[in-house]
Amino acid sequence: MPSDNQAGAASPAGDILDLLKRDHVRVDSLLDQLEDTDDGDERRRGQLFAHMAAELEVHSDSEDQIV
Repeated sequence: MPSDNQAGAASPAGDILDLLKRDHVRVDSLLDQLEDTDDGDERRRGQLFAHMAAELEVHSDSEDQIV
């Protein structure tokens, strides 16, 4: 009888790694958006930094608990 991995089912470790990789993509996108802002657009930069901080906090907590 084939194992779950052989049957095409994702392993929990694979699911976690996929989630962490997607977190990296989201933060990269936020960094790109931040880079594209004008120097005087402090409000937008503040929003992006706050969003990035929240993403990184969740990501860091997940890594600490799982990896």
